[in-house]
Amino acid sequence: MKKITRILSVIILIAMLVAILIPNAAAAPSAWAAEAVSEAVALGLVPPSMQARYTESATRAEFCALAVALYEAVEGEITGRITFTDTDDAAVEKAAYIGVVNGVVEGVFAPDNTLTREQAAVMLARLLGAVGRAISPHTMTFADMAQVSDWATAAVGQMQISGIMGGVGENRFSPRGAYTIEQSIVTVLRAYKTVAVSGFTVYFIDVGQADSALVLCDGAAMLIDGGNAADSSLIYAFLKERGISHLDYIVATHAHEDHVGGLAGALNFATAGVALAPVTSYDTKVFGNFISALESRGLTITVPSAGDKFKLGSADVAVLGPTRPSDESNNTSIVLKITYGATSFLFTGDAERAEEADILEAGYDLSATVLKVGHHGSDTSTTYPFLREIMPQYAVISCGANNSYGHPHDGPLSRLRDADVTLFRTDMQGTITCTSDGSTVAFSVEKNANAETNPSVGSVEAAFYIGNVNSKKFHRPDCSGLPLEKNRIEFATRAEAIAAGYEPCKNCNP
Repeated sequence: MKKITRILSVIILIAMLVAILIPNAAAAPSAWAAEAVSEAVALGLVPPSMQARYTESATRAEFCALAVALYEAVEGEITGRITFTDTDDAAVEKAAYIGVVNGVVEGVFAPDNTLTREQAAVMLARLLGAVGRAISPHTMTFADMAQVSDWATAAVGQMQISGIMGGVGENRFSPRGAYTIEQSIVTVLRAYKTVAVSGFTVYFIDVGQADSALVLCDGAAMLIDGGNAADSSLIYAFLKERGISHLDYIVATHAHEDHVGGLAGALNFATAGVALAPVTSYDTKVFGNFISALESRGLTITVPSAGDKFKLGSADVAVLGPTRPSDESNNTSIVLKITYGATSFLFTGDAERAEEADILEAGYDLSATVLKVGHHGSDTSTTYPFLREIMPQYAVISCGANNSYGHPHDGPLSRLRDADVTLFRTDMQGTITCTSDGSTVAFSVEKNANAETNPSVGSVEAAFYIGNVNSKKFHRPDCSGLPLEKNRIEFATRAEAIAAGYEPCKNCNP
């Protein structure tokens, strides 16, 4: 018996020596969290007091310390405090002052209570609101969502949509489960990246005779279309190269392959919060692949309605179309207007004349700094009435070099010239990047920066132009199709005729 006691004493002594000689032996986070924890420590988000017990359950007070560190890293020092009767912890009092926490009952905080996942979600949601990055809940897809407390439901949805908090196996959330310190650090780091990254960028990705655009704003991301199925690996690589592991929104403007085909590739790399499409089913293999990829991420399609609005970072996104059902898939295209500060961007999918007319009739504000030209520059889209309401400074056409459709057609090119729009084209310039500071936009291209993307093919400017008040066409004065004298109106310049709502005659091409 004495021998056993001596052996146990030696084992205890060795354990004590290891703890003394290797103080960080218990400090190492789990392998899945190690990189994030290291980054958070380097950013100063993790107080030293937490760095010896990463894998243990976090307390409410410890999460307050992380929240305060994030707030102060972004907004500066918190000088005010709200006191509690059961603690004088500075982090708790600061967190209460900025609205991240409140007392449980009559100013009692219970700082040493173990933090639960739903409590962490609520505190994170409040924290994002405190730094001006509130996220609106859209779709909540955790399998055990019914178990979340009513007071936490919206916050859990916000964290799931934003990608800040994930499920625990099989897309479950385990709302009452204890939240560890390393889990807390990982989610606070994700929240930090959401609020610390600012600015607005659109990548018009060169996917040949197809469409795809990645929109980034303040750390949030939206992918609008994904090219053809053959572009799946390209989209996967594009997201991976830029570290876009979560898409707040993934949008299939309509069900045709050249828009939906590569979205499965995006979902092979990135998680997503909300998937938007005008239909929930379509009888093609590529659309079926998109559905399967969504299901693998625990998502279903949300069909938006014209007039819907949502946030992407600090940008405002409005759904302008379709305004009614259509048997023509192109005319079911989701049309989005994104506004960032004083700049705006209009994405029209493959919307044709009929949908453009519907949107005009609805009376939406279409004015935009940048237009993603509809239907790859086909003559079926970008009509004069539609373009006059947009009046963009810049436009982008996504199409393939020497494509069999002859895109872009002369009609929309002529109309863009008439409106004095600076044009960029993926077939000539590769992937096109547009950035905005909220006041102005700037473009850069992958190649051929000085390419003549829309050279004028017309003859010398006429001295004046003659319009037909009935047909609303305008002509050169020597055109064989001039109207009767009583139906004529004269314009001094082409610009004057266009501004008055007249279209050029197709015979004399004024």
